[in-house]
Amino acid sequence: MKGKKDLYFTPMQVGYIANRVEPVSVASDAKWNNVFSNEYESEVIPLESHGSILGIIRKEDINKLSTIKESPLNRLRKRSAASYIMPILEVIEASSYINKVVERGLKTTRWDNPGWYVVEYKHKYLGIVNLRQMMEYTDSIQTRDIHRAGEIQRKLLIHPEIKDARFSFLSYNRMANIVGGDWHKPLCINKNLYLVGCFDVAGKNISGSLVTMSLCACFTTLELVSYRGGPYDRRKKDNPDQITSLLNMIIRRVSPADVFVAAVLLYIDFQTMSVEIHNCGLSPVLIFVPTGENTIAYKTYKANLPPLGVEKTIDIDTPYRVQISDGLRIVVYSDGLSDMCDVYGERYGEERTIQFLQDLHFISKNKFSSFIDREIDLWTKDAALADDITLFELRFGKPQEQN
Repeated sequence: MKGKKDLYFTPMQVGYIANRVEPVSVASDAKWNNVFSNEYESEVIPLESHGSILGIIRKEDINKLSTIKESPLNRLRKRSAASYIMPILEVIEASSYINKVVERGLKTTRWDNPGWYVVEYKHKYLGIVNLRQMMEYTDSIQTRDIHRAGEIQRKLLIHPEIKDARFSFLSYNRMANIVGGDWHKPLCINKNLYLVGCFDVAGKNISGSLVTMSLCACFTTLELVSYRGGPYDRRKKDNPDQITSLLNMIIRRVSPADVFVAAVLLYIDFQTMSVEIHNCGLSPVLIFVPTGENTIAYKTYKANLPPLGVEKTIDIDTPYRVQISDGLRIVVYSDGLSDMCDVYGERYGEERTIQFLQDLHFISKNKFSSFIDREIDLWTKDAALADDITLFELRFGKPQEQN
């Protein structure tokens, strides 16, 4: 029967994880002799009397009782049953859902009590299970599901390489948890217009990842429908203001009222040879321009628009614009970089961030990610990341000048 448990129960039913240990009758010396001879593999054994389970006894306590030369029942009586027998919390049907049993058990069980249950299948004894085992089992399922969600989210961050000799897109992402709320995405709108976005959801872990998935669905829809011959007005769908407004409306529609998304949207237009910057509440955008051999000048563009999802509409009156030139580099990053702390709680800060991004300016494509990894590891060491870190850089110019 043990090997056929999945034929009877789903992985979320108690019967699926019940330990099918045969009970020992306190009145049966024969069975007790088997217990004393260590033929039982289980570390705990249910005690039975007249067809009812009295409780659970540990194997180590059974070994203590084996030294007393009397009947098993008298041994328990003389040694105080309360000190050896762990009581049964409840008799439950094997088809009961584990989460419901755990929720009920946590209200009545002390933290130091494993909380034993007798499991029946169609009103007949099946086995035993405790609250701790059920919690560990459900936790393992949740962990597995979160890891799976993390795999899906990491797949979203794998972008096709942009095959445009006029610029390069280099990106980096490190989650503070298995899943998170940071995301970035390049999108080719037409042969002369690109959108590259960086998003930081006001939510961590699972809640953040759910909004991230909504953003991904939005971009996928734009790719499959709007920008591949869909029934939309091209004058609107190629308009940066309209796209930013659309993203704002989607966030408001799919998210609770207290959830918003800080974002930077870069619209790269090779017809006007400019980049339009919509900074919706994210960290400052840094623009680097070479001024000589191994020297650069930089400028920061702070948030000029509210985060996506905060306002009903976004009024983009005066967007930032930067002219495209050979050697121009634009860096966008989430505040997880500047906010990361070392083991003493010292924040990395804006000044170090700008200096680091200046150094990054001279790093080649193939060393881009490892250079960022090294800086994060050197600063945080044994400290945990408090927030996700996302960073990308646009490099303009001839291919040999982008390295």
